[in-house]
Amino acid sequence: MGIHDRDYVRGSSHGGGAFSAFAHTALGTIILINVICWIAQLVTTKAPRMEFTVTTESVPDRNPEDLEPRFEPRFEPRFEPRFEPRLVRSQPVTDFLSCSPEQIFEGFPQLWRLATCTFAHSTDGVFHILWNMLFLYFFGRELERMYGRREFWVFYLASGALASLAEVSIHHFQGNPSGVIGASGAVMAVVVLCTLFYPHRQILFMLFIPMPLWLLCVIMIGTDILGATGPQSTGVAHLAHLAGALCGLLYWRFDLRWSTFWGRLLRLDRGGRAGGSVRRRDMARRPAKGRPNPAASVPSRPQKQVPDPVSERMDALLEKISEHGMGSLTEKEREFLVENSGRYRSS
Repeated sequence: MGIHDRDYVRGSSHGGGAFSAFAHTALGTIILINVICWIAQLVTTKAPRMEFTVTTESVPDRNPEDLEPRFEPRFEPRFEPRFEPRLVRSQPVTDFLSCSPEQIFEGFPQLWRLATCTFAHSTDGVFHILWNMLFLYFFGRELERMYGRREFWVFYLASGALASLAEVSIHHFQGNPSGVIGASGAVMAVVVLCTLFYPHRQILFMLFIPMPLWLLCVIMIGTDILGATGPQSTGVAHLAHLAGALCGLLYWRFDLRWSTFWGRLLRLDRGGRAGGSVRRRDMARRPAKGRPNPAASVPSRPQKQVPDPVSERMDALLEKISEHGMGSLTEKEREFLVENSGRYRSS
């Protein structure tokens, strides 16, 4: 049996057609969770209503300075009610998922909200979630194929949480109590990471303007810089976008894969080198002009016989690639895969 006869290579072991296969990927699961949460937000959100808060203020009945000196000043306060209107909107699912400065910096820090808020979106229209999911779908597919399911999940959640933390921190120091929702920070990290691998890939901006991917990334980052430094608040979490972009850059530059992080950290403690050089060696070079990763292609060497130990080890390596991506292989595993893949395919 050859490589392409195995379930993890065909990608159809789950059955149920293309939708089932997509739903079992990290990208598909993330998009489905976002859509389900957004529908739940729509169903549970009620129309805003006006409420009045009644407060009382003490008002002096007489000014003591107007009294004659021979009399002892007497202060007789009276109270007048004041009505303060405020707009109240009941949205329990959004409140459950969102993240506010009070929930992070006051009392017990609810740190899980830094991740849950990335699965909530504005219910005032469909464009907030629509654009986020479209960008995530178009740019996330390449990254999941490269890094694997688990690593893509870790990268997405970590980038989203750090982006949310940056935005909430600014709100806290500015005295702004409003919460943060949206996957834009995590999506921006995905876009930047994909751009660093495929900077010259051609895309259609606004669905009809061709441009290289690096130019789209520059436009997006420039727009967020102008929005973050502008005099007026636009209601968009520009700082979260910029923090997500920084996460994507640092992840690419220092090879912050969770699957290999601890091993490289131990090598660093022993005097080894970790960082960009490890990344170039394990993850292969950046593909030029949108071409597939050259390390993912294996040369063919015709040979008929494949010993059983080789077959078993190849199965284990292919399962490892399916789960963690090509970059999880060590140098020796990569050399073994290249040496035996041609014979393995023809067996």
